[in-house]
Amino acid sequence: MKKFAISVGIGISLIVLLFGAFFWKMKSEISFMTPTETGPVIPGILAVHDSFVNLFLLENNGRYIAIDSGNDPEVVRRELKNLSIDPKQVDAVFLTHSDSDHVAAVKEFANATVYLPELEVRMIDGSTNRFLFLKNSLDVNYNTVKDGQRFTFDNIGIECVSTTGHTPGSMSFLVNGKYLFVGDTLSIIDGRVDLFNDFFNMDSKTQTESIREIAKLNAVTHILSAHYGVIEINNDTFSKFR
Repeated sequence: MKKFAISVGIGISLIVLLFGAFFWKMKSEISFMTPTETGPVIPGILAVHDSFVNLFLLENNGRYIAIDSGNDPEVVRRELKNLSIDPKQVDAVFLTHSDSDHVAAVKEFANATVYLPELEVRMIDGSTNRFLFLKNSLDVNYNTVKDGQRFTFDNIGIECVSTTGHTPGSMSFLVNGKYLFVGDTLSIIDGRVDLFNDFFNMDSKTQTESIREIAKLNAVTHILSAHYGVIEINNDTFSKFR
C-alpha cells in the first residue's frame, strides 16, 4: 500500500510539473506578441486590443463585421464602449479558428451570425485535441465556410482563404481584395512575415506552405494579424517565403 501511495504521489507530481512547464512556456511565448492598440488602423477598419490578441471590426454603414471575437468578454465590452460601439451593431463574426483567445467573447455579439471554417469543426466536436488533453469549444450556433467562399455585406466583400497549419482549419479572410486578416497564420518580426510561434502551431510545415500561397496574392496591400499588429506589404514582407 505504501509503494502504491508513493507511485501515485510521483505520478501526480509529474503531471503538476508537466502542466507547470506547459503554462510557463505558453506565458513566455505570449510575451513576444505585439498586438496593436484599440482604434483605427486603416480607414474603415478598427482594432480591438484584448490582452495579447486583437479582434478587428469592419465598418459597414453604421454596422460592423468582426474578424474573431476576442479572449475576455469583459475586456471586449470595455474596449467597444471606448469606441462608442454597441456589440449589437455587429452583424457577423468571421472566426479565423477556434482557439479560445479568438472565440471566448463571441457571445458578446448576440445579434451576429457566426462563421467558422469547415475544417475547424473537428477542433470543437471532440475529434481533435488542441494540446495534450485540452480541447477547443464553441458554445454558439455557427455556419461553416469553405476555401474560396465569398460574402458581400453592402460595400464589403469577404473571401475565405484557407491557411491551415496553426490548426487544421485555420482560415484567413480577404476583405475587398486588399486587406488580409490572417489570425494566427503568421507572425510579423521587424516588418517581415515569419512563422507563428511554433509552440502554438499544430503543423508548422503546413503553415509554411500556407504562407507561401498567400504571398502570391499580389493585390493584397495590408496584413492584419491577431497577435503581431498590422503592416503594409512591401517587397521584403514575404522574403523568407519566396
